[in-house]
Amino acid sequence: MWAESTWVPRWHMDQDGFRIGVCHTDSSVQMLVWRDYTNPTVPHRDWLITADASDSGVTAPDSIATVDQLSEVQAGAQHGVRRWVATTDASEGPGPADYFTVLYTRGSEPRWSRLPVPELNEPRADSFCQLLATSDTTALAVYTTVRNLAWGIVNDTGWVHPPEHLAGGFPDDAVHLRRNPDGSVFLRYGTHDSITFMRRFDGTHWSAEDTLRWLFPPETRPFEYLTYVGPMTLDDRPLPALLGAAYSDRNAILHTYVNIPTDQGYGRFEMVPGTEELFPIAIARDDDGDVWIAWWTFFDGMFWSHTYTSVNCSTPTLGDSGGRPQLRWTLSEPAPGSYWSVLRALNGGGEQVVARVAGGVATEMSWSDTSLPSGARATYRIRRECVDVRYRLLSESSAEWVPRSQALAVSMLSPNPLKAEVRLQVEGAGSGWLSLTAYDLQGRVVLRDRVRASGTGRDAASLPIPSSLRGGLYLLRVTAEGGGSSTAKKLVVLR
Repeated sequence: MWAESTWVPRWHMDQDGFRIGVCHTDSSVQMLVWRDYTNPTVPHRDWLITADASDSGVTAPDSIATVDQLSEVQAGAQHGVRRWVATTDASEGPGPADYFTVLYTRGSEPRWSRLPVPELNEPRADSFCQLLATSDTTALAVYTTVRNLAWGIVNDTGWVHPPEHLAGGFPDDAVHLRRNPDGSVFLRYGTHDSITFMRRFDGTHWSAEDTLRWLFPPETRPFEYLTYVGPMTLDDRPLPALLGAAYSDRNAILHTYVNIPTDQGYGRFEMVPGTEELFPIAIARDDDGDVWIAWWTFFDGMFWSHTYTSVNCSTPTLGDSGGRPQLRWTLSEPAPGSYWSVLRALNGGGEQVVARVAGGVATEMSWSDTSLPSGARATYRIRRECVDVRYRLLSESSAEWVPRSQALAVSMLSPNPLKAEVRLQVEGAGSGWLSLTAYDLQGRVVLRDRVRASGTGRDAASLPIPSSLRGGLYLLRVTAEGGGSSTAKKLVVLR
């Protein structure tokens, strides 16, 4: 399910008319690159600018070069002190301007250098480029030409691997890169014909194309939708979640689409409800497995939405696993990819998270508390996790776990021998259920009942004696749900 709200900015930049480019960084400091719309010193040229953003704010802008005022695409990469920036710029000479990919690099010294990019095909006005640092000296560059997709590896002086064609027939669309946990790189690109391609780069070779398609409404006409490739999540999961947009030429509406992979891989891109006329710009996935997207509208500003699970869980029950608490709880339906935290309160104190359990295809979940201090009592609750606290869910508290070493003290309040009922006083039980069980001398259960313990440590309980039970000698034992039991008490039934 999806939730949404207006965007609250973490920081603000007093610049007008810019669009921040995509940058890949290897630290918590985020590199920014954009084109400033105001440069009165050079006609028809704008400044190409970088800065760093962190929790403490944004650094002073660093002007790299001037670019044509119609340049639209900027991207960057950072690894340690080394930085690369890619953009487009107009060709020199008379006649209409053509636009080419241009690269800039900066090493340990704060000086930027321009690197030439060979022409592989006809120039295009909206060439798209992406960079990703592969080491502290080299970066992977992928960019579009009029009919092809090209790639190469660059350092601070030139091309280590000269640019060459990677794919053809993919005009007028973006490309996106993403570093994987195993060190490889994902490349995403596509066409306007409702097809997205994924490829993996292992540092030397590219894998074959993996083709992904879109799930449109049943009434869709052939070639009704134009699709746009958006970014990928940059988390450490094996497969990233994908963002995109689709424009219907029948009703002139733009919809946001996402493709969230499962353990089995990718399905089709699916529409996000309530995102008509919104242009998606960013996607991320948090530690709880929820996917977040952000978009903007021309008049209303920035918004965000995220997935969350609406699955509920039962109150956890306690069992004994080698003298340790064994928790079990049940989900209302399977919730793969969700996370459920175990909260523990020791000896009546405050709760602390002691475990996170991932949901799967089953509804039954369990966890053993192997870290419980010796001799401690404990109660537990289960929390459905979500970064957005509005969508967290907290279960009722479990019964109290009482260690085996803390035996229950049971006193007989009824005269013994007895005929109709045995009344008891139980001391030492926590909250939860008390089981009262009577056995014959062969160990067979002849009577069983349960009563709710108050949690005060002292409880009264009774066990009816049915008339069908034959007279004789029996043994009675009281057991607490959370652990702890009494010694056997003798019962003499008269008939």
